[in-house]
Amino acid sequence: MSELRAEPLAAVPRVSVPVESTWDAESVFPSPDAWGAELEALLADLPSLARYAGRLGESPTVLKEALAAREAISARAGRVGVYAYLGYAVETTNPDAVARLGRALSVRGAVAAALSFYSPEIVAVGEERLRAWLAEDRRLASRVLVTAVADE
Repeated sequence: MSELRAEPLAAVPRVSVPVESTWDAESVFPSPDAWGAELEALLADLPSLARYAGRLGESPTVLKEALAAREAISARAGRVGVYAYLGYAVETTNPDAVARLGRALSVRGAVAAALSFYSPEIVAVGEERLRAWLAEDRRLASRVLVTAVADE
């Protein structure tokens, strides 16, 4: 019986891989500078969420607006994170990619902190009142469902 030996594969530097076989970073952001600008803009927009703090139980309209703002911030943060993570995954020895990933993870924490009041305030609305609001507005119902799934 012959013995099979697997030799470890050597990492191939990204510059050696044909472009058509690489991740298309420009499909997310056209450049690292554009990514950095969006990261900074996202951080600058986080304080705008505070206008909803303490108000989610005010009315279905306020709750719907607040959830839309949360979705928009979360989507932007997701793009920032994906770009950074995939750039790092492609070349873990690239110091710029490592730095971008670190910045993206830091922003992820800032986004989580800015959104931290949402779940407790939605719970505080109360099931009966929330059900009545959801029955009145199907768009609100889908937003609350998305929020509940995202929080799990």
